[in-house]
Amino acid sequence: MSLKNIIDLTQLLEPGSPTWSSHVSCAYKTVPVKSDKSLIQLTQIQFEESGVGTHIDGPSHFSKGACISDLPIDRFIAPLNLIDLSEKAHAGFLCTSEDIESYEARYGKIPSSSAVYIHFGWCKYWKSPVQYRGTNCSELKFPSVAPEAALLLAERKISLLGVDTLSPDCGSEGKFPVHEILLSEGICIIENLGSPQSITARGYSFCALPLRISHLHESPTRAFAFLSESEDPVRRKASINTQELSS
Repeated sequence: MSLKNIIDLTQLLEPGSPTWSSHVSCAYKTVPVKSDKSLIQLTQIQFEESGVGTHIDGPSHFSKGACISDLPIDRFIAPLNLIDLSEKAHAGFLCTSEDIESYEARYGKIPSSSAVYIHFGWCKYWKSPVQYRGTNCSELKFPSVAPEAALLLAERKISLLGVDTLSPDCGSEGKFPVHEILLSEGICIIENLGSPQSITARGYSFCALPLRISHLHESPTRAFAFLSESEDPVRRKASINTQELSS
């Protein structure tokens, strides 16, 4: 399969990147090691937790489901539905079932086993933690997803939900209903996605490959969208025209 139009959806993770708490997201240092003929540079990395930066939450994060390392790799690759709410999203905004239904009225029912990226436009604040998450962990402010919308997506039997915020839940009163609804159904959640750039509402595929480390409930991931030759509308049209000419 030939890939084209690959769009990186992974935010750059740095020590000052936004997190749920005021803790530093990660720390790293270079450790030089001398050998007889070479200078080898190693990197030591320390995470406050594995759920930092662009990362994936597995079913075991909020339920008795599988850890990330137990899931087959094809669970992390799926056709993509991009729901763009960036024109109306604000810090207290909720994506509702009406937003999902409006998308489906225009583009058709969301297929089962597909990925959904709800784009709030919040990725533009990634370099500004206060705007991205609020002033502190007791006053988190960013767009999120309503439980009713999560129930609808679970009904559609999607495989992945992605958002460009810290979480599809704002964590008010210590509650995380979207996590509970989706993860209990085995639907993984990808948080802190980057800009979709030129991705269309339908037609792209999505991939978010986590680290395969035993017993992880969350994992950093390199997320991206891509077109394969079979998904490229120009190639598809050319193929159809060729078939018509030969028939």
